[in-house]
Amino acid sequence: MDGYVKAEEMAARWNVSARQVQWLCKNGKIESAPKFGNAWAIPDGGHKPTRTGKRKPGRKPKEQCPAIRKRAKMKKDVASAVYQAFGRRHF
Repeated sequence: MDGYVKAEEMAARWNVSARQVQWLCKNGKIESAPKFGNAWAIPDGGHKPTRTGKRKPGRKPKEQCPAIRKRAKMKKDVASAVYQAFGRRHF
């Protein structure tokens, strides 16, 4: 079809897997991409959709979360205690 390309060709252009392009088509992330049989037809001038919702607005980065810092400190303390008690051979 004129003006459309297969998912495999678009995947090569976008440097992603063909399965990722198929998933984007299936979930409506690529607009006006019809499916013919088991192949998706993607508009030739289509742009790769951007990821949204990766991190919610106002959410702290992992390093700043007190619970995660506390857990990391506990892991470090436990590892230090085991090392002191048993020596290096138990790691």
